[in-house]
Amino acid sequence: MWPRKRSRPAGGHEHDTAIDDADRKLAESQARSQAAAEVVERARRARTVLHHEVAKNGWTELFLASMQRGS
Repeated sequence: MWPRKRSRPAGGHEHDTAIDDADRKLAESQARSQAAAEVVERARRARTVLHHEVAKNGWTELFLASMQRGS
């Protein structure tokens, strides 16, 4: 009465394709995430360098101004 159970589902190929597609999308997402993390890290380093330069130059400008007032 009932059809025999197939060893493989009728849409087996589509299932494999869907898994491959999901794996590809996951790999692409991980690559984008890694690229974004690298951009964030470069931005943090640049911000730190800029912060140090501003702090150093600000101190230098104040020091030079005080030296000019004193002479």
